[in-house]
Amino acid sequence: MFCRQCGTQVNDDDKFCVNCGFKLKEESDVKQDVLAELEKDFSYLDSKLENKVTLLNITDEYPRKKWITVILFLIPIFLFVVFYISLFKETSSIEVEEVTSYDNVPLRPKAEDLIKKLELEPEEEEKFIKAIEDLGVYIKQITSVEYAPELEGMYTYSKDENSNGTEDGYRLSLSNGKKISVYVQDGKFLAIYYLNDFVYKDGNVVKSFKQVDEEVEESKFKHIKVGETIKTVKKEITINSVEFKKEVHPPNKTSYYNYYKADDGQVYIHILASVKNLDKQSIYCDEVIDIEADYNKGYKYYAFSTVEDNVIGFTYSNIRTVDPLETKNIHYLISVPEEVKTNTDTSLALTFIADNEEYRLKLR
Repeated sequence: MFCRQCGTQVNDDDKFCVNCGFKLKEESDVKQDVLAELEKDFSYLDSKLENKVTLLNITDEYPRKKWITVILFLIPIFLFVVFYISLFKETSSIEVEEVTSYDNVPLRPKAEDLIKKLELEPEEEEKFIKAIEDLGVYIKQITSVEYAPELEGMYTYSKDENSNGTEDGYRLSLSNGKKISVYVQDGKFLAIYYLNDFVYKDGNVVKSFKQVDEEVEESKFKHIKVGETIKTVKKEITINSVEFKKEVHPPNKTSYYNYYKADDGQVYIHILASVKNLDKQSIYCDEVIDIEADYNKGYKYYAFSTVEDNVIGFTYSNIRTVDPLETKNIHYLISVPEEVKTNTDTSLALTFIADNEEYRLKLR
C-alpha cells in the first residue's frame, strides 16, 4: 500500500511511514472515514430535496389562493349589479303623474292664460297675437303680464301731448329678457312699446325689435362724418378722407419709396387723418386713435397705422411722435375682403376710439 501523506510505498503491516513518519491507519479506519464522508454528502442532498418539495407545495398552492381572491373581489360587484337592475325595474314601473306644483308653489301660468289679463275682446286678442308674431315673438315666450297704472294714457299722450288718454298699460316680460308695454282701451288692442319707441301702433308694425335694438346701440355713439373733427382734451383728429384702395402710396414719392399693396382677394379701407396734439407731452403716432370696421353688423376688421416720411415714403408709426401743438398726417389701413367694397347693399361703419370715447362714421 502507499502512504496517504507522501505517497511512499510501505508494507501492509507497517504502522508508520518509513519516509515521513505518518501514522498509517488501518483499513477499517479508512472505511469509517469514507462512510462518514458519504453520510455527510447524503445528508446534504436530503436537505436539498426536502426544500425543493416544500417549494413545490407552495407554488402549487399559490394559484388556488389567487382564484379565491378574484372570486371574493367579484362577488360584491355582482351583488351591486343585481341590486341596480332590480332598482331600475322598480323605478321604471312607477306611473308618472302630471305635476302641477312644487311644494305648494304653483307653476308658471300658460301664456294663453297670461294674455287673458289684458281683458281683450276675442277678435282683439287674435289681433294682439298676430302683432306679437309679426314682431318675431312666440306667444309661449310671454312669462308675465302685469298691470302698470303709471302707463295709463301714455299712448294718447305720445300722439298728442295736449291730450289726456284713458287707455290702460301693461308690462309684459319675455323669456328672451325683453320687456314690452302693451296699451289697451275698452277691450281694444292699441299699441306695443319697446325700449324707446313704438313697434306697433295704428294696426301696423312700425319697427322690429331688431331695428329698435340697433337704434339703441347706435345712440351710444357720437356720430361723425368725413371732414369733421373729433375733439378730446388731448387731441384734435380730423377725418380727411375714407376710400377703398388696392394700393396705398405716399403723397410725396421719391425714386425709391415704401407703399402698401393689398393681398389677393383683399382691399384696403384707407383713412387719412390729421392729428393735432393738444397735450404738453409728445404722443406716439400709433397711440393716437384705434379704428375698427364693422361690416354687415358683426364682421370686425381692425386698422394699423403708418406715417409719411419724406425720404422713404412711409415709416413705422410706433417710432414717430406728434409733438405738442404739432399737426401730423397719419394713415390708417384696414385690410378687408373685396366683397366689403363691392357689396354696397350691406352695412359698413367705422368706429373711432379716442381717449375712451367712441365715435361712429357710417359709410352705408
